[in-house]
Amino acid sequence: MVKISSRMVFEIMGRPPEHISEALNTLVVKLDSEKGVEVVNKKYHDVKKVEDADNLFHTFAEVEADFSDLNSFFGIIFNYMPANIEIFDPDKLKINNDELNQLSNFILGKLHQYDSIAKKLMGEREIMINQIRALKGEIPIVKAPIGKKETKKKKAKSSSKKADKKKAKK
Repeated sequence: MVKISSRMVFEIMGRPPEHISEALNTLVVKLDSEKGVEVVNKKYHDVKKVEDADNLFHTFAEVEADFSDLNSFFGIIFNYMPANIEIFDPDKLKINNDELNQLSNFILGKLHQYDSIAKKLMGEREIMINQIRALKGEIPIVKAPIGKKETKKKKAKSSSKKADKKKAKK
């Protein structure tokens, strides 16, 4: 595979200003240590205060990097999520089926990973909401399978009341 040369922009926002400068520098240093990646040039921009925000700052860095192959290129895109990326060499890419299969499977793996994380977080959110509802004395909501209506969970009757009802029937 041919080397890919690109220019990327990494943005960061937060506080205090010294922290975001340090965090951005750490990100670029880590990027340069990645397998299949070589940072060729980097330019850090000054930290500026975010307008209409209390005590919030932002900065960015322009980074030129060479990638050994498409997998390392897309790996950086997914793992570092630059704000912008531009490939300036080569002008055209020729890719064979093996390389396309590897790239497709890499992307699918990442998508499945993100989907799994999202589903886990949604489940944990529902559990926390139901725990809050229970603490407030409200009835927890039971999520129904897709296509069915949600139901409210009935509070379990105490075992002594059940026993009393059984005795009353006899």
